[in-house]
Parts: sequence; structure tokens; C-alpha cells
Amino acid sequence: MTILYSGAFPVAYGQFYLEAGNRFEGDMARCFAGQSNGLLGARVPGLLFAVTGLHTGIVGLTISLEDGEPILDESWDEIVEVSLQVSGSEVGLLEWSSDVPHGLAVMAGSYRVRYAACNMDAASEADTHEGAEPIDQYRLQLWPASPQPDMVIRQTGATAEYWHDWARGLQT
Repeated sequence: MTILYSGAFPVAYGQFYLEAGNRFEGDMARCFAGQSNGLLGARVPGLLFAVTGLHTGIVGLTISLEDGEPILDESWDEIVEVSLQVSGSEVGLLEWSSDVPHGLAVMAGSYRVRYAACNMDAASEADTHEGAEPIDQYRLQLWPASPQPDMVIRQTGATAEYWHDWARGLQT
């Protein structure tokens, strides 16, 4: 396992992105249409759209590159998986409206991505957080894998339920 990013990360409008050959052009629905999960949009090739509970502020974020499928850690409140095709030698982690990515060393290829979240509901209730300690925590794990449909592995909170229902209601 290689840690690609670990620490506080700024979010606005409850979102951040991983750009792996494609840029987010402002159409959130396009990122999720046809998916069963509403937390990590992967319908635009080379792009992941991550939803957070917190609207504005700092979240805790860890991104790791795994050698193979990691053991499922069910201590997380919300867990989803998607597939991602990386076309270049670097993936960019971006906050909302930023043009300057945090570079993540990920080689070209096909990956499975597990997105896990804790305390989304508490962060959603807070809406904006300016404290030093994040309310909500997120983890993205990437490992080489063939493409598969997205899936919801665990859903416990109202915020995740809302976003899953929203995504399932989108027209493809």
C-alpha cells in the first residue's frame, strides 16, 4: 500500500474531484446518471466526483494505492465502489473551482475505487465547519481491477441515502 494523500482537505458545495484524464465541466448529474450510488460519480470516463457531508470547510481525507483488493473495513458508515480508467501517469486531486491539482502518482490502467465515509450526517447538519479537527472523514482506496458496475456496499446514514436516491432517479 502507498499513501498518496493524507490530511485535511478543503471542500466547497460538498464535493471534490479526482481527474484522471478528464476534467469536471460542471455537470454533476452526468457524473452519476446510471449509477446506483450517489457518493462517488464515475460515469464520465477519467473523472471521479466525490460527495461529502460537509458543505464548506475541511474534511479528513486519505487516498491510498493498494496492490490488490483491500480487506473491507466495516467500521466506516458509508462504503461504495466504482471503476476508474486512468489514461495518464498522474491523477489530480482537486477542490471545487480549483485549477491546481494535488498530483497523485497513479499509473495508467484500470482501477477499482472504494470510497468510505464517517460522520456524513453530523457534517451535513453542521453545513460549514471552520474548526481544526474535521467532522467527517473520507478514504479512497484504488487497486488494479477490471471494470465492474458501481455498487453500494454499506449505507447507514440519511445523507448517503439522500444522494443514493438522487443518483438512482437520474435519467441516463
